[in-house]
Amino acid sequence: MSLIEDFKTGKPLTGEYLLDGHMHVGRVAKFHTLGSRAEEIVRKMDLLGIRLGVISSLSGSGETRNCNRLVREVVQDYPGRFIGLIMLNPNYPDGWREEIDSCWKSGCFKGIKLHPEIHMYPIDGPFYLETYEKAAGMGCPVLIHTWGVDDVMHFDALAAKFPRTIFILGHSGGEVPAVLQAMKLAKKYANLYLDTTCTWMYGGLIELMVATAGSKKILYGSDAVWNSMEAALGRILFADITEGEKRDIIGLNMKRVLGI
Repeated sequence: MSLIEDFKTGKPLTGEYLLDGHMHVGRVAKFHTLGSRAEEIVRKMDLLGIRLGVISSLSGSGETRNCNRLVREVVQDYPGRFIGLIMLNPNYPDGWREEIDSCWKSGCFKGIKLHPEIHMYPIDGPFYLETYEKAAGMGCPVLIHTWGVDDVMHFDALAAKFPRTIFILGHSGGEVPAVLQAMKLAKKYANLYLDTTCTWMYGGLIELMVATAGSKKILYGSDAVWNSMEAALGRILFADITEGEKRDIIGLNMKRVLGI
């Protein structure tokens, strides 16, 4: 059966490699959550056949050590089901290198997560520039929240300045004009990837992403627990693209980016 036919049965897609590359754990007051306890997330992953989830935490707006501690606990409590992203807050720069090293040595993390909107810090600020360089040396991706054309266009310069840094544009810019720019940059730069967490809003966007940037540059993410895993997955599986392109997006690309 095709991926669509399998999905319609309501059974888990156990024969496919599904990797949700943009998820969260913990509660954040400004977001409605679909259930933030790890066991609830794993239950939903099992219903869909998602093998692995890439998680970060935004719990608390200040010091990020507690965020990373929560992620580490979840990864350790559910072996083989989650990979963590190290959250960094540029407003609390003391000990950030030690925090990265400690998280990395734990084996629970395979990338870095930055959120310039919540932390109110410029994408090309000095702290972030150091972080991009650090990520290049570690060989790990940076998933960074982007929303709007201004956010996206920073990466025309940053992707060129840091060619060894793998940038994942969270939400691919979010708004339609920004997403259109993000597609062009993903095609232009080998180290820049699109993230599908914007696509709960816009029909036909997956097809346009594939046509513009190619299926190898697109990473499936649901933005759970804020948004629906099944809706995010369904928009890819029901897109008018080939079976091979769907498999790239729903897991194989992120598997390669993370070096799994």
